[in-house]
Amino acid sequence: MPDGRKDITLGFSETNDPGDYNIHIGDYCTVYADVAAGKDKSGQTIFIYQKDNKNQANFTISGTTLDNELGFNGITES
Repeated sequence: MPDGRKDITLGFSETNDPGDYNIHIGDYCTVYADVAAGKDKSGQTIFIYQKDNKNQANFTISGTTLDNELGFNGITES
């Protein structure tokens, strides 16, 4: 989706390049979970976008629709 929204099915994972969603080199970015009919969450860890950086920030959302947690799991270095 052009606005950076992407559906992720429960139990699956997704990898995205922020540059594909109108994030520019040097912009600050994080993850945002728009939970359908539930409590949305924003990541508390902020990154500076660098094009062609192959490292990945890893997040997990868990819990229920109305009682969930979004956690930062660290960086996977390439």
